[in-house]
Amino acid sequence: MQCFLSLREASTNAIEHANASRIDVVLESPASDSLTPRFADDGAGFDTKQTFSSPAGLGPSMIRERAESIRGSAQILSTPGKGTRATITVPPKPDPTSTQDALESEK
Repeated sequence: MQCFLSLREASTNAIEHANASRIDVVLESPASDSLTPRFADDGAGFDTKQTFSSPAGLGPSMIRERAESIRGSAQILSTPGKGTRATITVPPKPDPTSTQDALESEK
C-alpha cells in the first residue's frame, strides 16, 4: 500500500507542479518477495537540496517516509528543467520464524 501511495504522490506532483507530459512507472521484482518501483517524468524538475530542507517539499519527503515505514528506502533525483526520477526499494518480507527467534532471544 505504501508503494502505491508513493507512486500516486509522485504522479500527482508531476501533473500538478511539474507540468509533465510523460510519466513512466516500472515495477520490478528482483526477487519473488521484493519490489522496486521506479518513477520518471519529463516535468520541470526541482532542486532536491532546497526541496528537502523546506516545508514546501512535503511530497518528496512523504515518499521517503512511506518507504522507510516499510523498512525500505527512496532515492529521488531531480534537476531543474530535466524532470524527476524516483526509485523505491522495498526489502523482502522478513521470515516470520527468524523474527520470532529474534524476539525470543531478547527475553
